[in-house]
Amino acid sequence: FDCTPPEAPVPAEGEQTVALTFAPDTQSLSYAAMLNINVPNQKEKLEFRLVGRCWQQAMGLYENTPEAKAAPLSIDRFKDQPKQESEDGGIALAHVFPQAAAEAGEEATYEVVVSNCGAKGAGDFSFENIKEAEELGFTLDPPSGKVDAGGQVA
Repeated sequence: FDCTPPEAPVPAEGEQTVALTFAPDTQSLSYAAMLNINVPNQKEKLEFRLVGRCWQQAMGLYENTPEAKAAPLSIDRFKDQPKQESEDGGIALAHVFPQAAAEAGEEATYEVVVSNCGAKGAGDFSFENIKEAEELGFTLDPPSGKVDAGGQVA
């Protein structure tokens, strides 16, 4: 994390813009720092918590639920996931749909988000083996697409 300027006067009734930059060199989900803001004659302690994440790849997939978004940072954002690797060495993710919905013939949905935190343009994504999933009654929407830099698709 970098703060520019690290120190500056603020005029009465004025404001000062500060640029916070995060530029890690190692993949991790646990970058965190507490930025202490020193204001003379201020009784309350002013702190600003900084949290950053860095992946080797700019694109990723995550579970789109309030519980997952509020969870402590961890590599395994999918709470019910057994830690297993797929045949190609990637992480295999799974979701079990509710049995009650299946028995009642009700549609059940599960939403994930494909995101692109890169700064070098749009990235493509696609799900494989769609025909096999469709034969079992599943649908993927969208099955492929583009995600702009800094964007996401649910």
